[in-house]
Amino acid sequence: MYNNTNELIGLIYEAAIKPSKWTDLLNALAELVDYVEKQPNKAGSEQSLLSVIPSISDIDNKESKVSISETLKSITNINEEETLIKNSGTDIGQVNDLLMGHFARAIKIAKRLVDVDEQHNVVLSLLDRMPVALVLVDAKARVIETNALADEMLSLEAGLQVRSNILDAGSGSNQRLLEAIGMMSKHDSAITRGQALSITNERTQNNIMLFLAPLKQHGSQQKASVAVFISQRKSQPLALPKEFSELYDLTNKEVEVTEQLVRGLSIKEISEEATVSLHTVRSQVKSVLRKTATSRQAELVSLVYNGMGDYVNSIPVIESGERNGLLSKTIPWQQGYKIFQLADGRNLAYSEYGNLNGEPVFHCHSVLGSRLEQSFNAKKITEQKAIRLIVMDRPGYGASDPDPKTSYINWVKDLVQLADHLNIEKFSLTGYAMGGVYALACAYEIPERIKGVALISTCMAPESSMDYENIVPLYKMNYRLAKHIPKVYSLLSAVLVKGVLSDPAAFFKQFCERLEQADRDILNSEAFKIEMFASLKEGFRQGGKASSRDVVQLMHDWSFELSDINIPIDIWHGSHDYHVPLVLGKRFAEHIKNTRLFIKEGQGHYMFYMHWSEILDELLRKE
Repeated sequence: MYNNTNELIGLIYEAAIKPSKWTDLLNALAELVDYVEKQPNKAGSEQSLLSVIPSISDIDNKESKVSISETLKSITNINEEETLIKNSGTDIGQVNDLLMGHFARAIKIAKRLVDVDEQHNVVLSLLDRMPVALVLVDAKARVIETNALADEMLSLEAGLQVRSNILDAGSGSNQRLLEAIGMMSKHDSAITRGQALSITNERTQNNIMLFLAPLKQHGSQQKASVAVFISQRKSQPLALPKEFSELYDLTNKEVEVTEQLVRGLSIKEISEEATVSLHTVRSQVKSVLRKTATSRQAELVSLVYNGMGDYVNSIPVIESGERNGLLSKTIPWQQGYKIFQLADGRNLAYSEYGNLNGEPVFHCHSVLGSRLEQSFNAKKITEQKAIRLIVMDRPGYGASDPDPKTSYINWVKDLVQLADHLNIEKFSLTGYAMGGVYALACAYEIPERIKGVALISTCMAPESSMDYENIVPLYKMNYRLAKHIPKVYSLLSAVLVKGVLSDPAAFFKQFCERLEQADRDILNSEAFKIEMFASLKEGFRQGGKASSRDVVQLMHDWSFELSDINIPIDIWHGSHDYHVPLVLGKRFAEHIKNTRLFIKEGQGHYMFYMHWSEILDELLRKE
């Protein structure tokens, strides 16, 4: 607890430049809110909010009728140019104005850092769409950025590695690689079309094909000089850009042959892999070369990669204080995921678990989750129960494109398109925490396709003082800011996300002090850290806009009525949930006609991780 104004002001500025401190700052403010709002109000009290700070640790009887929510409403405009502070018609005291002035300046600083960070996240997302492994390096082969495929390949030690942040091709080929990178970084007009380079894995003798392309410079801060495209011919898949096939009017078979040629396969190897005759493959290759106006395989490879190089050149590579590439992430890419293109052109990422011929269940992840969100032993459970579990990244989470028109109902349309693509007519739904509202939107919009829904620790928007009574202070503050000043909340959420990602363990540890033993045991377990932290980091891959949007959407009009839902709904809630109090879970049962309420005594918000098997049994038993 911060016991005086100067300490709190110091924390405000520390948080502005150090993401991990925003959790501490918001917790300090949230605790302050919690304390002040519990004090009895007396008519005529002119006491400033901050006048209670020196004695909060003693919990004395000082009184105030000013809340931090009231004060934060005074921040009416936050942008690059200025921050306006108004008193909303009331004199809240000079000390309070002082704190809010510092707080507003800190938000302004943080916003600039967040804007840069979000632009960097956009760059990462774009690079991840590249259909080949890509590493951006400087003139000394120092790694500036990688995309997902490169991260996976480098982790497998397929021939290329990163040693002390330097791209390394091994003793046999490294000198050639360094010389090629050095030459490309000079940006000589004679070599602007790039250079192909083949290296051999000394251990496996497997060939790796590299294509190096110089990067255009976007300013004095630009450090990346060369794009290194990597294709491991035997195992690395390559998906030819749709624009390339359309530009040269390639047939599906010609696209397949081109992809194999770019991977470095010979005509004989393509014939053997596709189980077609050499004559057929030669005819297809000739057609591809004719349509692309190239005369040999090397020219075709150069044409394909140079097109991608032009794409990379159009992206400004942003340098941050610390390397933020995928090599530094702990995302379990080896689990794999699939991308489905929606009708409006957006990409939707999803993963499937369990038995692909089993009973289909779509899981709607929480605001802190992604397609990787799973309970303990989820794979084993879904396999044993013959369940086909499908988990989608919602727009802006993980690898799914943002949707500028997103809403609960619009998201249902995304799910329907995926279900149709997977040839799934009817299915069940589970929704954890805020994901439960998305499951309810499906129950409302497409009841004819839903067999049943299970809501786990799901909430309605808190409204009365009773609703807020048992919510942990940080969540309480989040809800109120999202309701009354969503623009400020969205910014605070963005910087909070940075803090969470910098140290997820510390973020969850803060909650343990206020939770029941059941939740503390789960949050402190290694199994939770493995499952939750991976899902959390992947969910926030594009930043915190999607999660803050979800909270704001929760606190406003949902565009559908619970009373209009008629299909069976199971409601699962812990009796000691201090993130989403049981009173909010019970309210669903009051508003929805066909419900079954399961209250787990002594359990908290994270009961999902322990009771997944039981939840599925009850959900599927109704069929």
